[in-house]
Amino acid sequence: MAIRVYKLAKELGVTSKDIMAEALNHGIEVQNHMGSLTEAQANVIRAFLIVAPAATEAAAEPEAEAKPKRPASKRLPPSKRKPKEPEVEETASGTAETEEVEVKPNAPTALPPSMREL
Repeated sequence: MAIRVYKLAKELGVTSKDIMAEALNHGIEVQNHMGSLTEAQANVIRAFLIVAPAATEAAAEPEAEAKPKRPASKRLPPSKRKPKEPEVEETASGTAETEEVEVKPNAPTALPPSMREL
């Protein structure tokens, strides 16, 4: 009985890419996550991926202890944030000055000859 790559990945708790990479390591060609594997091919991949994670988890544990996780960000979403007020510089006399900005209109663009006659 054949099994799809994505179903085997779900069964083993890994990604479809991991299954496809391991299949390629064993000479099994799989095009995508919808590709089928025979039961024998699936057993080869299961045997490797069930044993390998136990070894990698043991190596990953000391690293996990060394790095404490940062708490999640508590920032408000943009829709709930207060708008920023423009910065105002104070002069020596104590009055606030704002910078004048000149707004230039967009230059008109030339029309192509075919549209000039309309």
